[in-house]
Amino acid sequence: MVRALFEAAARLVEELSYLGVFITMALESACVPIPSEFVMPLAGYVFCDTALDVLLLGLLGAIANLAGSLAAYSVGATAGVKLLARFKRLPYFSRELEKCETLFSRYGDLAVAISRVLPGVRTFISLPAGAFGVRTDRFVVLTFFGSVPWNLMLAYIGFLLGENWALIEEYVMYVDYLVAAGLLIFLAAFLAYLRKRSGP
Repeated sequence: MVRALFEAAARLVEELSYLGVFITMALESACVPIPSEFVMPLAGYVFCDTALDVLLLGLLGAIANLAGSLAAYSVGATAGVKLLARFKRLPYFSRELEKCETLFSRYGDLAVAISRVLPGVRTFISLPAGAFGVRTDRFVVLTFFGSVPWNLMLAYIGFLLGENWALIEEYVMYVDYLVAAGLLIFLAAFLAYLRKRSGP
């Protein structure tokens, strides 16, 4: 199924250009399991000739993620409890939604930002965010800024690899973990800085 979605996403990107990137990345954040790990490197290879191109493509991906996330968030906010109950009956969705709920119980609203670099979870986090009542303004800010580094990195990888961009498929698991570890290190450093500033 994922392979079929990837091939369809690749066709959209190649045929619709930047609009194809926007559509596929929005769908990924609206609970359609399209792997951004394939879409953004492909787009980085096809569309990027300079660092500015990478920056603009990364921002486009983040904006698309926000659009798709807001759609899923709205559904979660209006019919969240019933919808989550139905999704949990499906094996794959159940596993990922349980991860989302664990994130919320441990980290609260910050789970929205953290989830943007976690495999599987980033696709579905917006539904429980809406269902659990995350404030819309906080959701928008955390979603956008949580999506930017992920999209920039994937676009840059595609830019660097060129026509060998598909090699990322072999190492995508390590990319996920590397980005997640980097984000956690950044958050730990930021929290330590805040404590130091607020200390005596």
